[in-house]
Amino acid sequence: MATSLVQLQADNRTLTEKLDRANAKITYLKVAVSLMTGVIAFFVGYLVVRHLDADSLTALGAGGLCFATVTGLSLTIQAHLKQP
Repeated sequence: MATSLVQLQADNRTLTEKLDRANAKITYLKVAVSLMTGVIAFFVGYLVVRHLDADSLTALGAGGLCFATVTGLSLTIQAHLKQP
């Protein structure tokens, strides 16, 4: 049951391609989770500021600031926790 070198190289290429596709999908999902977290932060910031009787434009600004901050923080943490 000897396996030829050519067959082993073909299997290695196939597995490498599968691993690359899986890594790309993981990266995509990380970004999607960061954006969804940012959207939740936007709504929380907007609702809190509106609850404090601020006008709509101020609430939108606060929500946007929360979105940018939480999304950026999430992406930064993911980049620093990336496994080699």
